[in-house]
Amino acid sequence: MDIRNQFITNINDAYQIALSAVTNDSAIERISNTKESILNRIQNDAFVKVPFVGDFSAGKSSLLNAILGRKELLPTDITPETAVSYELWYAESESLELWKSGKLTGTYRIDDIKQLNVSPGDIVKVYLNNEKIKNLIQRGIVLVDMPGVDSGIEAHTSAILNYIHQGTFFVIVVDVEQGTLRGTTLSFIEELKKYGISASIFLSKCDKKPTSEVDRIKDSVSAVAARILSQGTFVGVTSAHQEKFDDLDDCLSNLDAETMIRQKYEVAVKKFIASIADEIQLRKQLIQNEGRDFSKEIELIQEKKDAAIRGLRSKSSNAQSIDGSASDIMNDLEYALKAASSKLALLLYGNKDNSIDVNAEIMGIIRPVLINSFQRELTEYQDILDDGIQNFSVNMDDIFLALDDENERLSGFGDLVKDILSEALVLFKIPPVVADLIANNIAKYVPDFLRSAFGKSDAQVIDEIKTKLQNEVFPQLISSIRPKVTEILRQEREKLLSQAETEIQQESQKFDEAIAQLQQEKEDATLDLTTTVQELDELLGNLSNLLKE
Repeated sequence: MDIRNQFITNINDAYQIALSAVTNDSAIERISNTKESILNRIQNDAFVKVPFVGDFSAGKSSLLNAILGRKELLPTDITPETAVSYELWYAESESLELWKSGKLTGTYRIDDIKQLNVSPGDIVKVYLNNEKIKNLIQRGIVLVDMPGVDSGIEAHTSAILNYIHQGTFFVIVVDVEQGTLRGTTLSFIEELKKYGISASIFLSKCDKKPTSEVDRIKDSVSAVAARILSQGTFVGVTSAHQEKFDDLDDCLSNLDAETMIRQKYEVAVKKFIASIADEIQLRKQLIQNEGRDFSKEIELIQEKKDAAIRGLRSKSSNAQSIDGSASDIMNDLEYALKAASSKLALLLYGNKDNSIDVNAEIMGIIRPVLINSFQRELTEYQDILDDGIQNFSVNMDDIFLALDDENERLSGFGDLVKDILSEALVLFKIPPVVADLIANNIAKYVPDFLRSAFGKSDAQVIDEIKTKLQNEVFPQLISSIRPKVTEILRQEREKLLSQAETEIQQESQKFDEAIAQLQQEKEDATLDLTTTVQELDELLGNLSNLLKE
C-alpha cells in the first residue's frame, strides 16, 4: 500500500473507532471536521510537485510535450505576461482547471489551453489521459511546466513561490547551445539552496551538438552544480526532437516520493489518531471514577482555561514587539543586500541600458530572506504561545491525576499544529509589492549611474555604484518594504494567538463534554462499567497499533 492510501486508511480506521467509543455529539462533530480537513489535504495535495524551470529558450515545454507524446499541447510561444504554471494530472476525461490565488475559477476543454485568460501566479491544472502521467500520479509525483526564470520579476516570483513549500524537487532545464549555466539560472540555483530544496539539471536540445561536445558541456555543468548545490547533483541530457529522455526517466524513477510525502503529513495524521486516543482515555478514566462528584473539577477547568487565555495574551504582550521583529527581518535584508552589493554593481554597470537583470537578481536575494526570516520570527512567537498551551495541558492533567489509580497522565495537546504558519504569508502578499518597489528604485537611479561613468575607469564607476547602492538605494528599498512586513507580522501573529486560544478552549470543552456525557449515561442507567472499560482498552490498543504504522 502506498503512503497516501495508508494515511487515508489509518485516518478512516481511527474515525470508525471514534464513532464506536466517543459518545457525545460535539466531540464526534469536532473529530469529523478534523478528519475531513486532513483527508482533503492528503487526497488533493499529498504529492511531490516537480517544477521544470529554466530560461524561456531552454525547451522545458517542448521537452514535456515530447514526453507526453503531444508536441503541441503545452504552450511554447508564451510571453512573460501570460507565463503561468501548468500542472500535469491524470484523468480519463481530459480537461483544464484554472486556479487563481488558490481558488478554482473555471473548467475548460483541453483544446482551450492557449486561449485561457491567465495572469502571472495562476495555475492551470491539465488533466490528461496519459499512461506516463498516470504512473507518476500513482507514485505521488506531479510534473509542473513553469515560466522561465528570465520571464520578469512578477511572473517568475509568483510562479516559483507557489512551489517553494510543496515543490521538494526541481528539474532545471538548460539549453545545451548555451554551453554553460547563465547568470539567471545560477542565481536561481543558489536561491534553491537557501530553501534547502533539491534539484537536478538536464541539458536540452542535445541533438544540436556532437556527442563529444555535449559530454564536455555536461562535465562543465556538473562541476558547477557540485560547487553550488552539492556533490553528486545529477546532470542528464535530453532531446525533445529525438525523444531522448532516458536520463530524466531514471531521475524520476529514483525520486523517493513516498518518503517525502510521509515527512510532510505523518505528524498531522498521528496527531489526529492521538487526539481520538485522548478522548477515549479520558472517557475510560471518568468511567472508572463514575461515583465521583465532578463539580469541583468543572470549576477548576473553567478557572484554568480563563487563566491560560489571560496568560497567552500576557505572553503575547511580553514577546518581542512587532516593530522589533520587523527590524530583525530588515537587518537580515540589509545584510544580504550589502553582501551582494559588489556583484549587483558589476551587473548594473554591465546592463546600463536594461535594469531587468539587476531587478531579478535583487529579487532573488530578497525572496529567500523574507521567507526564511518570516518563518523564524513567527516560529519564535509560536514557541512562546506553545509554552502557554503546554502549561494548560499539564494543569488539566493535574486536575485529573486523582482519577487514575496508576497516575497515568493524559496526553494533552501533543505538538502544536505544524502548518500554522500561513503559506500565504509571503507567497501572495509580498512578491508583487517588492517587485514593484525594486523596479521603481533601480530605474530611478539608472540615469545617475550613467552620468557617473563619464571620464572614469570601470573600477571607479563600479565602486561608486556600489557606494550609491549601499547608501541610497538599499535604505530606500528597505524603508519602502518595511510597512508591508510590519502589516504581515501583525496579521500572522493575530492568527497564531487566535488559534492558540482556540486550542485551549477546545481542550477545556473536551473535558466538560466528557463529564456531562458520563453523568447523563449514569442517570439513564445505560452504562455497563466493566464491559465498557474492556471495550475502550481494546480500542485504545487498536489506535496504538495505527500510531506505530
